[in-house]
Amino acid sequence: MMNYWNRFPLFRMIIPFVFGILLANGLQQDYPGLKWLALVLLIFGIAFTFSKKVVTKYKNRWFYGVVFNLFLILAGYQITILDSERFAHSHILNSIQSESPEAILGEIISPPSIKGKWVQADLEVLGYYEKERLIPAKGRVRVKIEAGENAARLAYGDRIIFSSRLNVVEGPLNPEEFSYKNYLALQSIYHQAFIKEGNWKLLEARGDNSIIAYSSSLRTQLIGIFKKNDMGEKELAVASALILGDKSQLDTDLKSDYSKSGAMHVLAVSGLHVGIIYLVLNWLLGFITRLKNGVVIKATLIILLLWFYALLTGMSPSVMRATTMLSFLVIGKAMNQHTDVYNTLVVSAFLLLAIDPSLILSVGFQLSYLAVFGIVYLYPKFYHSWESSTWIMDKIWALTCVSLAAQLATFPLSLYYFHQFPNWFLLSNLIVIPLATAIIYLGILVFVTSPVQALSLVITKGMILAVGFLNDSVSMVRSLPWSTVEDVSISALETLGL
Repeated sequence: MMNYWNRFPLFRMIIPFVFGILLANGLQQDYPGLKWLALVLLIFGIAFTFSKKVVTKYKNRWFYGVVFNLFLILAGYQITILDSERFAHSHILNSIQSESPEAILGEIISPPSIKGKWVQADLEVLGYYEKERLIPAKGRVRVKIEAGENAARLAYGDRIIFSSRLNVVEGPLNPEEFSYKNYLALQSIYHQAFIKEGNWKLLEARGDNSIIAYSSSLRTQLIGIFKKNDMGEKELAVASALILGDKSQLDTDLKSDYSKSGAMHVLAVSGLHVGIIYLVLNWLLGFITRLKNGVVIKATLIILLLWFYALLTGMSPSVMRATTMLSFLVIGKAMNQHTDVYNTLVVSAFLLLAIDPSLILSVGFQLSYLAVFGIVYLYPKFYHSWESSTWIMDKIWALTCVSLAAQLATFPLSLYYFHQFPNWFLLSNLIVIPLATAIIYLGILVFVTSPVQALSLVITKGMILAVGFLNDSVSMVRSLPWSTVEDVSISALETLGL
C-alpha cells in the first residue's frame, strides 16, 4: 500500500480535506477566526512556493506539509459550515421565533411525489410573514401537502405561500433505529410541515421552465412507453428502477427479495448503469471521429449526454461519482492522455465533496467509492490467480472476481448500516449482472423504437421475459437455506477495524 501512497499524492490531499469535513459535522460550530487562519495559510503557502531560497532547502520540507495539510483541513471545515447554512442569522433555525408564523414563502426544489394522501416535496424558504411584513429568510423544509387537484399539479420550481406549523425533525426513539433526522440533516433539512388543502396558494408556476422539471417529465414519458406496451406491475417497477432510477413503484416484498439476495445494487442506478450507457454512446457516436475535430465533438457529446442521464435518473451520489469519473476518462482519451483510475477516482471524490461536503456522510457515496476502490485494487489480484481454459469460464470467473472484490470492500459498512449479510451474493451476482445489462440494452431499444409501435412491442415482450426471469432468480436465491445473516450489530470502531 505504501507504493500506492507514494505513487498517488492526491490521496494525501483528500484525507485532510475529509477530516475537516468530518470535524465540522462533529463540532457543528462556526468559528470566524478559522476563515482568517485559512486565508493566512493560503498566502504563506503561495509566497513560499515562489521563494527559491525556501523551496530549494530540503530541511524546509516539513513546512509545506504542515501548511498544506492545515489549509486542507480548514478548507474542508469552512466549506461544510458554508454549505449547511444553518449557522447564518437568516436561517429559519435562528430567525423564526414562532413555530407557526403567519405565512411562509418558499420555492419547491425537488420533484413532488405522491405518498398516499399527501404530495411530498422539499421547499427552499424565501421568507416569512410577521405582522403582515415579509422578513427574508432561508432554509429547507420537507413539506407534505394534502393531496388534491391543485397539489397534484405542483412542479419543481413553483413558488407557494402556506400557513402551517414548522416541526423540528425528531431523532429516533431507540438507539439502533434508523435516524430520519440525520437522513434529512444530510440534505440540510431540519424542519417538516404538514399543509392542509386550504392552507396554501400557488404564487408563481415556474416549474415547466426548469431543466429538472423537464427531466422529470421525460422520465414520466419514458415510463409511459413501458405502460403503453402492457408491461406488468412488477416488471414495470423493476425496469423503471433499473433503467431510470425511479424506485417509487417497488413494493416491500420485491425490495426485500433483492436486498436479502445481495442484488439490491442493480436497482439503484450506479456505475454499472452509467458504464453501460457510456458503451452505447461510444458505439453510436463512433462515426463522428471521422469528421474534422471529431474526437473533441464526440467527447463533448458523450459528457453532455452522460450528465443528462445522471439528471434523468435523479443525480444520486453513485451516479454522480460514476459520471464524474467517466467524464475525466473521456477528456483524457480525447487528449490522448493516459488517465490513472486511482487519481481519477480521488479527483472525482474531491470535486463532489467540494460541491456538496455532506456527501461524505451519505451511505450510498461511501459504499460506491469503497466498491470501486475494491474492484480496482483487488480484482486484478483475484483474476490473475487462475487462468480458465474456455471463454465462458473466463467470463464467469471475471464476474465472480468483480463481485468478490466489491463485496469484500463494502461488507463492513453493509454490516454496520444494514445489520445483515447476503451469503449467496456470488450466486445472485452471476445471474443478475448479465440480466441487468441485457435489460438496460433492451430498455434503450424500446425507447428508440417507440415510434414504430409493433417493433417496440416485440422488444418489450422480450424485456418482460428478462425482467420476470430476473425477479424469479432473485426470489429463488433469497429462498435458499441460510441466504442471509441478520441482526448483526457492530460498533463504528469494529467497522473501522474490519
